[in-house]
Amino acid sequence: MKTGKPIDAEGRRSRPPNRRATRCGWPLAAILAALAPAATATDQGGHHWPVGATTGAPAGSEAGRGGLQLFADRQALLDAAAGLALTEEDFSGGFVPSTGVRVCFQALGHRSNDPCFRPGTLAPGFGIRGSRGSIFDANALDVDVVVLGRDLFDMPTEVVGNNLLDLPRNPTRIDFDPHPTVVGMDVYDATQGLEVRIEAYAEDDTLIGAFAVQPAALNIGAFAGFISDVPVRRVEVNAINDGSGEMIGRLLFGGGAGRLAAAQDRVDLGAVPQGGAAHAVARFSNAGHLPLPVALQLPPAPFALLDDDCSGGTLAAGDSCDVLVMLDSDARGVHVDHWQPAPGVSVELAAQVLPSRLVTAPGHLDFGAVSSGATSATQTVVVRNATAVAIQTGLSVAVPAPFVRTGGSCPSAGIDLAPGEACTLDIAFNPLVAGEFDADLALFHADGQGDGITLAGRATQGGAP
Repeated sequence: MKTGKPIDAEGRRSRPPNRRATRCGWPLAAILAALAPAATATDQGGHHWPVGATTGAPAGSEAGRGGLQLFADRQALLDAAAGLALTEEDFSGGFVPSTGVRVCFQALGHRSNDPCFRPGTLAPGFGIRGSRGSIFDANALDVDVVVLGRDLFDMPTEVVGNNLLDLPRNPTRIDFDPHPTVVGMDVYDATQGLEVRIEAYAEDDTLIGAFAVQPAALNIGAFAGFISDVPVRRVEVNAINDGSGEMIGRLLFGGGAGRLAAAQDRVDLGAVPQGGAAHAVARFSNAGHLPLPVALQLPPAPFALLDDDCSGGTLAAGDSCDVLVMLDSDARGVHVDHWQPAPGVSVELAAQVLPSRLVTAPGHLDFGAVSSGATSATQTVVVRNATAVAIQTGLSVAVPAPFVRTGGSCPSAGIDLAPGEACTLDIAFNPLVAGEFDADLALFHADGQGDGITLAGRATQGGAP
């Protein structure tokens, strides 16, 4: 932020007591200054900054007229809009000498690149232009905007506005994108100090409401501020009398229609065992000023919504809601997808599906020769989770005859193993008839895939070796 002359209680820079304000039309020196070559660019940018919540007792405000709630001073508007994202622009940091005038060849805005401002000097979100024509040449300019240096008429900040003084209905027009619901500015009649009319228009160009303010003098602005019931596409500032020069300073704007915002740019479900379940919370909020009906679009497969507390409801300004994003149990591999739950909102969804790998040791059991009708000694198989994630699947143990399970810590159906955790299976050979036997002991997961070991044994007749 730049340093400069002290700011008084009314937000104006203090002046030496012997300085007198100019109360006539623009002096010839100012007009000549407007025609002079542009000044060298400075390194100092303009004042445009986010305005946070304010404190203090709320000032009085008028009842709404035509959809506008009017505010008599800047602090009252800030109090009423506390918590909303607002931007303030004071139009400093350009090429305008403090005691001079600059005629702008482009509409004032973030991309301005002319004798008034360089790109990036002004805050984004607005554009200012006047009526066609100018006091110098009625066909010379399309935008007809001038910037007055703050010391030209002893004003608290630089002011901008229409350059046309001699025709009726030539407003200073402020266009907004995105469209706010909170607007405030200091308004000047820079040639006569007379009454100025403010008109606010909706997105469909219909008039929302209008009101007038009376500056105390040509160099003392009157605050014009309001909160609208609907988003504002543009504001027109028009002096009541022909031949007046309507100007503005310290533009304030923000709020706007209900707007869905994601709390996270990325929702990562992490590493998920194959056939397992995983979910994560995605949070959304209303970052606008007006209530927002919510209807979320579904995420792309293999992601889905397990629980949606947002859709079908209405979020008040600043409120939030949650949904549970889940992964389809049949998914395989690595997934990174972009979900657009609403226009202009994007959330990256990510998950990695790991194969549920159970390692068995030993991988083969040979029970040797056993008499038919007898049971061999028990041998133990260790089943271990060899992955880096927990295995939580429906695991069933199928031991084919004539082999039998005699015990162990693994459950017969269903198994939960943390990374590196193991359980045991006790297996024996119990042949009923003589012969050579071999089989596979399979450990089946819920998805039908499995690991296993081979079993072998030889049964002799009547106990013969």
